[in-house]
Formats: sequence, C-alpha cells, structure tokens
Amino acid sequence: MGKVKYDPPNPPQYPYKISKRLNILSVPRRIIYELPLPLPKPVNISSEPCPDRIVDVAYPYNRQFLLVRKMYRDRFSAERMDCIFKMLERSNATCYSKYANCVLDLKKKEVRDAKVKKGISANERARRLAYLNEMARPRRDFKPERIKRGRRKPLEEFLPRLTELAVLPEFRTYKPLDQQPWYKDPIKVSPYALKYKISKRMIELATPKKIPTND
Repeated sequence: MGKVKYDPPNPPQYPYKISKRLNILSVPRRIIYELPLPLPKPVNISSEPCPDRIVDVAYPYNRQFLLVRKMYRDRFSAERMDCIFKMLERSNATCYSKYANCVLDLKKKEVRDAKVKKGISANERARRLAYLNEMARPRRDFKPERIKRGRRKPLEEFLPRLTELAVLPEFRTYKPLDQQPWYKDPIKVSPYALKYKISKRMIELATPKKIPTND
C-alpha cells in the first residue's frame, strides 16, 4: 500500500488532529470481482412460471399494505392506490393469511383518521364537571386525630380500681382421674364376677379342638 501521508486538516472545519489509522482506513482500495467458477453439473433453468405458492409467499404482510395506504393516501395517485389495493386483495386471499389468522374484511368502509367530534349532552357535561371538581379538591389528611385527654386526677382516686385489677382470678381445680366419681379401677374385680358359674356351652366352646394329622 505504501506510506500514507498525513493530510493537514483545515482548522476551521477540523479543529483536531487526524490519526494515522484513520488516514490508512480512508485510502480507497481496488476491489477485484472474481467470476464464479463453473458448476460441476449444469443447472436446468425452467422456463415455466413460478408456482402460486412462491408467488403467495412473495407478498408482504397485510398490515404492511395497510400502513402504506395510510401513509401515502394523499401523496399517490388514484391509479397507484388502486394497484396497492389489488395487491392487498391478493395477499389477503392467500393461504398464508388464513393460516396466520390475519384475513381482513375489505368490504368495510375505511374509517378516516380525522373523525368529526360530536357535541356532548348536558348530562355528560355535568358529569364531567362534577368529576373535575372532585379531582380539584385538596387531598384529605388521613392522619389519626389526637386523643383528647381528660382532666387530671390525683393518684388516690385510682387506687380502688388498681386494687380491683390486682386481685388474682379464681382458677378451677380438676381432680385426678382416679378420684373422679365415674372412674373404674381396671385391676379391681367386680364382686358379681366372682359368683359367676360357667355353663356347659361355654366349657364346650372354650375347649380347644383337636387338629387332625395325616399319618
């Protein structure tokens, strides 16, 4: 590339020093475009038109068409706007718009941006004024009010009440289980059980059965 010379900057336009790296980067380079190498196999270019699937994919999104119509509505001619509308219709009729669930209803009338403001009724005006008056009021102070103290009294007047509060409350005492009237001692045997006479049927049921053995 060779040695790069410093270009003295013009003080009114460049009141600073240009570095050496910027001077090197500012030198234009000679770009050599190399031809592509021949392919190993020839490519058969079809003379048939592109299928509808490829044409449908080439259309922009419907939203982009709507933005273009809205931006250039007053700048483009009527013929050009009709061409954009036809492209919008074709893009809207593709299967990709149906798959994306962004199909538009183009039969509806286009709503202008500059809408005519309608006059408000008397009731609506009164409601708005009441709201503005409510919002214009100063904010309420939600701090708790100061507790008003009563007149001062000597300590001797509070002694009866303090004595009443200092008395211990009455506690209910519970007896142990073995001292309760409904308690039954599990070790003690009832006297009626000692007089019981076993019957023959009970003796028969209490006798263990003989298990047969296979000898």
